[in-house]
Amino acid sequence: MKKTSFLVFILLFNLHLFSQDKSKVEFDSIFTRIEQKFNSKDFEKAQNLLNQVNLVSKNEKQQLITDFWQSKIFIENGNDEKALKTLLHGFTKLKIHNPTNLYTLYAKEIGKIFGRAKNYDKALNYFNLALQNSFVSKDSINISSSYFNLGSTYQMKNNLDSASYFYANVIKFHPKKIKEKEIVATTYINLMSLAVRDNKFKDANEYGEEALQIYTVKNDTIKIAGTLNNLGGISMYKNDLEKSNEYSFRAIELLKNKNSLKAKEIKFYALDNISQVYYLQGNYKEAYTYLYDSAEIRSQILNDNLKSKVTEIEAKYNLAKEGERTKIEENKRQRAEFWLYILVFASTMLLVVLWILYRNFKFKRRNLELEHAQDAMTAQQKIGQIKNETQAEILNATIDAKEVERKHIAEILHDSVSTLLSSANLHLYAVKSKFKNQEVPEEIIKTEKIISEAADKIRNLSHKLISPVLLKFGLKFSIEDLCEKYANSQLEFDCDCKNINRYQQNFEIKIHNIIDELINNILKHSKATKVLVTAEESEGFFKISIQDNGVGFVVSEIHKKLSLGLSQIETRIKVMNGEFTIDSSKEKGTHIFMRIPISDKK
Repeated sequence: MKKTSFLVFILLFNLHLFSQDKSKVEFDSIFTRIEQKFNSKDFEKAQNLLNQVNLVSKNEKQQLITDFWQSKIFIENGNDEKALKTLLHGFTKLKIHNPTNLYTLYAKEIGKIFGRAKNYDKALNYFNLALQNSFVSKDSINISSSYFNLGSTYQMKNNLDSASYFYANVIKFHPKKIKEKEIVATTYINLMSLAVRDNKFKDANEYGEEALQIYTVKNDTIKIAGTLNNLGGISMYKNDLEKSNEYSFRAIELLKNKNSLKAKEIKFYALDNISQVYYLQGNYKEAYTYLYDSAEIRSQILNDNLKSKVTEIEAKYNLAKEGERTKIEENKRQRAEFWLYILVFASTMLLVVLWILYRNFKFKRRNLELEHAQDAMTAQQKIGQIKNETQAEILNATIDAKEVERKHIAEILHDSVSTLLSSANLHLYAVKSKFKNQEVPEEIIKTEKIISEAADKIRNLSHKLISPVLLKFGLKFSIEDLCEKYANSQLEFDCDCKNINRYQQNFEIKIHNIIDELINNILKHSKATKVLVTAEESEGFFKISIQDNGVGFVVSEIHKKLSLGLSQIETRIKVMNGEFTIDSSKEKGTHIFMRIPISDKK
């Protein structure tokens, strides 16, 4: 106990020294180390350093710098919402105090978050604030980066003229003496894509060559290869097929010893470009060979993505396991210390307790049988409870696994099979264009129809596995889509959805599937002519009400009547800590109400 007190005293004394001696120099040093760890992508150590900073008092500027780096780590962990709250809170103070460089950094990060959320008008507003402040401080690096952010945002808005204007200013204002020109190279790549969209292939080629020079100086193999691949595509559009293959083969040669995911993606597109060139030249054997090689690399990419996800999950599991082990060891130490004192106290009281125990021995033995009976009953109740909970968890895990598998299959169909069919269709289109005034062979036309039909079936199957409306637009639109899909001349659906936001994808999928299952039960069993579906977010809960005017049923017979369908839904909602009620009677319709706590929003 004395040792523990001494250690606590030493810790507090060191913290006092940290806060008092040379505080400004120490803060600057720590913020420099945080930036270094962040730039080297060692986010865990960066967070540990921030935790140290948070233990001591800071002035307002130091707090603003701390909040800025904390928001950057939130962003890296995929939590844009927390990052935005932190940045907006700090930005309000910066409008008053206006430390120039920090003001610009805050404005740019806020703009980037709004840009990722596709709120382009707000993003442009903050990027313009960053640009104005950069001009005031005459910071040419921040001026060029602010112009780049504005150009990128206008490009995402499809306002290409404005995008081109701001990209031109990036090149104009970027300091010529500074060797680091990554942003300039990226600007040339973006200008190249804009030129291709306008069929200005000569300009696109010139932009690509400018970017290539910068990446060559930096000796950035991956980006050199990617730029060469883009130049190869431009040459193919210009019908300079030999030049196209020259660029593509150079890209592959640069990456022959590279096996990163990005390198494989570039190899895939380079091989695909070579295949198309040989096909257009009529060299079908070589075209098939390189198409096969590109398909093999595509398969490797899919496997690498899967392995990466598995590795990430395993790492998180190991980290959690290690933390739990440390916690267990600490608890053991505390328990040992606690029991030591208990033992001393118990030894002192032992003699007193013994004569009391002897005096009450007969009385306790008389009550022992009753206690055993009560314990047995309690144990039996616990066993039943554990059994029910286990069954619910197994059911929930089974449904979750089914949903994950359906999503995985839908992604493979959409991202892999549909892509291959589209590529095949492009090749057929290229073949048809070569006939010009000649009649296109019937086999090619039939093949094109077959591929289109296959693509439609793949797309329909993907949509059946998981709702595309749900993934793109969220619960509100997916519920409305379900009602519209199932409505017909015999069955009228009314849908009232309000105050519904976007939520975690797993939460949205579970709610969507539950509503879909309940509507299917109505279609199969209720013989209803009208259905009212209402859904809303209120006080941290997602509330769903489904009413029909069908034949109804006796609730006590629900298991027999609906083959456990509603029971499974009720079990699943209980696992989600929600409420599920059914009000129904024969010939009076059915009303189902659900109230489910909302998982963290996006």
